[in-house]
Amino acid sequence: MITAGIAYGISLPAMFCPECRAEYRPGFTRCSDCDVDLVHALPEPDTRAPKPRRNWMSMLPKAKRTYRDGRKTLHWWASYKRRTGTWPWSSIAIHLIHWVVLLFGGGFLIWWCVERDLSRWQFLGVFLLLALPYGILENWAKRSVKLKLLRQARLLAKPRGERQTISTH
Repeated sequence: MITAGIAYGISLPAMFCPECRAEYRPGFTRCSDCDVDLVHALPEPDTRAPKPRRNWMSMLPKAKRTYRDGRKTLHWWASYKRRTGTWPWSSIAIHLIHWVVLLFGGGFLIWWCVERDLSRWQFLGVFLLLALPYGILENWAKRSVKLKLLRQARLLAKPRGERQTISTH
């Protein structure tokens, strides 16, 4: 270990690379391997425990459930089309609007919070303030439209003689 060098009668301390932690003789100023400036003393090694890595396998059940729910919705739309001869456009529109709101609204919300330098807790508060009413409204709209479409499909599936007719006077 080189601790000091003597050049022209002057004692020079050893130099270290902060990246690869290599020790250099006095007089060198850059690490030949890392191409960074050398320092007189190495910083203390990081003693914090490393942050655990996310186990991506734990995300699979959620991804499978989301995929399964999407497939069920598409199958329902197809069966509705087979029974009635028309697509459930109101349900399709609600799903499309939902995804547009999630993607663009989420991106906008993140941008807005970054621009205003909000903490993660303030972001969470704004998110909940917006997400809870939206979630309730969107869920209600999906259910009421699907119920209306199911009633309409049952009515269209009945033979003409059994259908209820509304008489006008």
